[in-house]
Amino acid sequence: YGPWRKFGMTLARIYLTGRMAIEGTKLIDEGSLPGVQGRVALAALSLTPHPIGRDHLAEIMWGEDIAEGWEKSLAPILSKLRRAIADAGISGASIVSSTGAVELRREEPFWVDVLAAVTALDAAEGELRTGNHRAAWVGGAVATAVFRRPFLPGASSDWVNQQRRSLHNWLLRSYEVVADSWEGLGQPQQAAIAARQLISIDPFRESGYVRLIRAHAAQGNRAEAVRVFSEAREFLVTELGVEPSDRLQEAYEEIL
Repeated sequence: YGPWRKFGMTLARIYLTGRMAIEGTKLIDEGSLPGVQGRVALAALSLTPHPIGRDHLAEIMWGEDIAEGWEKSLAPILSKLRRAIADAGISGASIVSSTGAVELRREEPFWVDVLAAVTALDAAEGELRTGNHRAAWVGGAVATAVFRRPFLPGASSDWVNQQRRSLHNWLLRSYEVVADSWEGLGQPQQAAIAARQLISIDPFRESGYVRLIRAHAAQGNRAEAVRVFSEAREFLVTELGVEPSDRLQEAYEEIL
């Protein structure tokens, strides 16, 4: 908040992952938000920089469970969200609803955890490319802290599922950055921990095995690196019927 308070402003924050909340001069917890559909609406409006058609917003909120008369249900949900934003002490922001569209209009900047984490991840990948491993680690750590939290538990719609897939992919990229950063900083044990996280989250993503092999090799443990490759190959052949990719094969051959 520091830079904004310096100019007499309060940076509004919206937390979409984990336990949802709105924070201005006061924190409004998800328990004060209008149910699952209200949380979905807040997420969609926070992540979309332009107005959303009312019918499309309804599809996002209710998914296949949308029923006739949804307009009557939408209005009170939006009204309660407006009240929550006002109760949080956020001035110059409100949910504006017109005949055909709805938007979260803001006069001052908003901080949204998911958007901030995506920015941190993009910056971290850039730092990696320039060899600034410490800065890359910081950005990767920030991103993993956000992306590993659940997103809208209890909600179900095509939009919600698409957002979860995006967060899942960003989480994997974040752990790749963290593993590569530790490797660049000469900390192979920490790199191995991040690589194992990658494998546990998505065992079909070969990048985790590549990084784990490199981490063991950097510690002088060639036998463990060979074992990781053997387990990865067996898993891929058994589950997918495919041999390891050239990249994974090359990592194995390097340690030999």
